[in-house]
Amino acid sequence: MKKREDIELLAPAGSFEALVAAVQNGANAIYLGGQKFGARAFAHNFDYAALKEAVDYCHLRNVKLYVTVNTLYNNAEIDEIFDYLKYLYHIGVDALIIQDMGLFSLIKNHFPDIEIHMSTQASVRNIEGVKYFAKQNIDRVVLAREMNIREIEEICHNCSIDIEVFVHGALCMSYSGQCLMSSMIAKRSGNKGECGQPCRLPYSLLEDNKIIKKQKYLLSPMDLCTIEKVPKLIDAGIKSFKIEGRMKRPEYVGEVVKAYRQAIDYYFDQKNYTPNILQMKKVFNRGFTQGFLFQDYLNLAQDIPGNQGIKIGKMINYSKKRKMLDIKLSDTLYQNDRIYFPKNDFTRTITKLYKNNRLVNTAYQGDLVSIEMDQLLDFQDIYKVVDAKIVEDKKVQTETKAADATVKKATTATEKKTTVLKQTASKTETNKKADAPKKRGRKPGSKNKPKEQLAPEVYLQYCGEEADQNAIIERIKEQYVSEGHRAGNIKSLKLYLKPEDRAAYYVINDRYAGKVDLF
Repeated sequence: MKKREDIELLAPAGSFEALVAAVQNGANAIYLGGQKFGARAFAHNFDYAALKEAVDYCHLRNVKLYVTVNTLYNNAEIDEIFDYLKYLYHIGVDALIIQDMGLFSLIKNHFPDIEIHMSTQASVRNIEGVKYFAKQNIDRVVLAREMNIREIEEICHNCSIDIEVFVHGALCMSYSGQCLMSSMIAKRSGNKGECGQPCRLPYSLLEDNKIIKKQKYLLSPMDLCTIEKVPKLIDAGIKSFKIEGRMKRPEYVGEVVKAYRQAIDYYFDQKNYTPNILQMKKVFNRGFTQGFLFQDYLNLAQDIPGNQGIKIGKMINYSKKRKMLDIKLSDTLYQNDRIYFPKNDFTRTITKLYKNNRLVNTAYQGDLVSIEMDQLLDFQDIYKVVDAKIVEDKKVQTETKAADATVKKATTATEKKTTVLKQTASKTETNKKADAPKKRGRKPGSKNKPKEQLAPEVYLQYCGEEADQNAIIERIKEQYVSEGHRAGNIKSLKLYLKPEDRAAYYVINDRYAGKVDLF
């Protein structure tokens, strides 16, 4: 019988902000790509320094990190990719996701103890394929998205190798991403991570030279969503629940990870779980389908190929004189929400929201509101594609959790070091007093009281064992000075710190009771 720890929730990260959102919302593992050789060349991705930072951040929180090296390569790239593999091995990534068997041989010959996951782009879609890779000592296979739950269950129950399955996110029109349309139409190879997404373009359908569907998105699949089937996925024997989305914003990653984390936990807690699908739709959706996994075939987003969001209301009236658009709301609308007019393929951020001719921050279902609009659009239903409240809440939640977790772990990790340093300092001071002649000294509490020195360990919680104290101090000083301030105590400094340095402040201030002056 499966245990909670047997299930891995695997989340995407196209940026460090998305990685933090995934970790803080319950992901067990993260997959991401470097600047090259990953299947998402247009994501923010991670350079060498960012990769090491990502590994350190994840490992500090008992989260695994996998790196995608799953494009195809030519002879001229072998030396470069070998250097890249050496770096990934050196910084301690937990696994490599690949599709090329030549690369597999290179890794096994030179880095035999690193874990290898066979990418979905290897198109493994039957039990014999899985058994083949098991014999090659591959650690995990990411199955093709065209497989159904019965086929997956048969594989899981008859193979000892770990099985990973996509459970949420964008779907490709072709088999497991093996698409050549982008190469042929846009000269951008999907197999080099540069897909131009021609399946998201409009096409007309002809029959006997007659157009029977005009300018529809005939090749644009809806997004996969299996959150209602999590118990069936667990019972099937799947090891890793993979969420697609390395091109998505941090709030999307956080919200989706949170939902699947709850679904998995409720299963093992034997509680009934009703997923908040509307909440997930608010961060991104093309409409949801359960895909090939549950025989929900050929559900296409024919009208809107991108984010549909949720219906927010409908246009009621437009005043050319006032240049104001009146909207009858069917859901809550916030200032700074972004709305979409599908008939005109037009988006607009709500900078000013009026209700009864008064500016408001929020309006609710049933309210009649007005927004500024310079142009007359077709009358139509309106959709919210960015929810400002979710974005802000997720940002605050992520920063707060990250700082709290960092401080907690740092305090625990440095407690013994701090105690030893204090004892040593105390003994040294005692010896000095015993040996030195008596002389007039400063009174207790004097303003001229010597300031304590910064101990190296207060920085290790964020910067790692190789932390450069001077570099960190200079970075913090630059942030402070850039705000127009000259010098000051660390108590006021916290207001001007970047999120990653804010945690360091709390540790420093707690340890030294605000007596540290960086200047």
